[in-house]
Amino acid sequence: MTKNYKLHYHPNLNLEKETTIELKSVEEVRICPHCGIATSPTFIDGYLIGDNNSYIPPTAYIIFHCPSCSKLYIAKYYIPHNYYITNDMMPYDFTPIFPSCTYPGKHILPEFTEI
Repeated sequence: MTKNYKLHYHPNLNLEKETTIELKSVEEVRICPHCGIATSPTFIDGYLIGDNNSYIPPTAYIIFHCPSCSKLYIAKYYIPHNYYITNDMMPYDFTPIFPSCTYPGKHILPEFTEI
């Protein structure tokens, strides 16, 4: 399922200047990395980082709350190359944006043999 999220954005990485950017067609994280239960998470906050002047590609970090286990996690999204930032605005097409990873990552317990 895709959703639209409003994120904080500092043009050209200037922390004194902030604007809100609406990121469209963002694929939500369907499985909580803490409890492993499929759910629709609650959006808490998000930030978009990127700078055309320094050629830093736009990356979004979104904080979610899992309604099943009540824990927070962060989803990292790389923005496709056809999204770009210019003049404090971000033009969009409607290509869905997918999460590249979550923090924390999935916890895998080590397996040991009887030996």
